[in-house]
Amino acid sequence: MEVPVLTNGELVTIAALGVVASVIALCIYDDRLPQGAAIEIGSRAVTIIEENAVGLTPTTWEPARKAVMEHIGKVRSRKELYAQLRIALQTLDDNQHSFALTQRDWRSYVQAAEGKTDESLSKSGALAEVQPLDEVSGIIEIRVPPFMAIAPDMQWLYAERLASAVTATVELPTSPSRLCGVIVDLRETGGGNSIPASWVLGRALLGHSNVRYRDRSGLEVLLDQDAVRRGLNVRDLSTSLDQVHKRLQGLPLAVLVGPQTVSASEAIAAMLWSSPAAVLVGQRTAGMTTANGIFELPDGGVLALAVYRFVDPQGKAVKGPLIPDVLVDDLKDARSAATAHIRSRGVCRAS
Repeated sequence: MEVPVLTNGELVTIAALGVVASVIALCIYDDRLPQGAAIEIGSRAVTIIEENAVGLTPTTWEPARKAVMEHIGKVRSRKELYAQLRIALQTLDDNQHSFALTQRDWRSYVQAAEGKTDESLSKSGALAEVQPLDEVSGIIEIRVPPFMAIAPDMQWLYAERLASAVTATVELPTSPSRLCGVIVDLRETGGGNSIPASWVLGRALLGHSNVRYRDRSGLEVLLDQDAVRRGLNVRDLSTSLDQVHKRLQGLPLAVLVGPQTVSASEAIAAMLWSSPAAVLVGQRTAGMTTANGIFELPDGGVLALAVYRFVDPQGKAVKGPLIPDVLVDDLKDARSAATAHIRSRGVCRAS
């Protein structure tokens, strides 16, 4: 193979183009703030926090608010301003998901998330393992993989693949000759965008996909409505998932959870737990039982903070981890504990 050789003139041209590209990038993004902009952006951020954050405690927030307003009058760059906003966010309860990013950093974050999603979807077929636990127990196991950050335009593909895997396992002739229960494994699912998985699992196992949230005023919000608002096209999958639900309805449901059941997967666990037939099995979850809101600031940057808490089967807002009904010392024993629970129920039907 011939190796291309560049002349000095060509090298100089390439170097010059690199310099030009750098200059253009600097012109496009200016870190400096016009006079008065920091006050405008900071004041808007403070208002957003005070109107929406579920983790705001007046005794800790008021000193933070005063400090922010004092410092932002002195900052001259976006980097300094957003650093001050991040310090303020750390004073909130449930701040694990909170962040403040400049417009440039937010775009980089979104691009990185979309890249990871594309890579995951291209490498993974059904994006979940859905199969009979063994040949005799009559138990179907659904292992849900990490969500990561599923980009909006990829939500439909994720939902389609997960729905296909669930439907195929329950409907095909290779399914168990009898059905006795379902295990959903969320032990390593982590956080991210839960909308596609919650819609599929909710429709298949519960007949609905209403992940229940409550905002700081006490108003309850259903994620299923939010999914429609976001434009997730679910109608084409509804019929097959409704058929799956008819076959599985009333069977014992065991949801495996642990410390790596975080945020979005905690929301799904709480949703499935709302079924009278469901139990949680394993260890305490991570305790990030909130949902974020993303707010745009005047300069195009964003502020993310916890604006909803999950609601448990008793209708109470969850603060902290989900505590399983069946606790195990070693998380590796969760599957066998779930199997024992399902068998103890003695509910089986021909498939």
